[in-house]
Amino acid sequence: MKIIGTKKIRSALENHLAQNKLIQELEKVRPFKKKKGLILKFKTWEELNMFNLKRRIDFVESK
Repeated sequence: MKIIGTKKIRSALENHLAQNKLIQELEKVRPFKKKKGLILKFKTWEELNMFNLKRRIDFVESK
């Protein structure tokens, strides 16, 4: 294994600041917003099956 350079020893605060800086740079470069997670809850299995069926139908019809 070949090691190039040395790792900077940073405090937790310095790591946090560096992370925020990288995230801000990424948001400037990224052409679209990052999608947020979505949690769907269904009361019954039948509701879930109907939702999936409608989703598949919409997907096929959009093509």
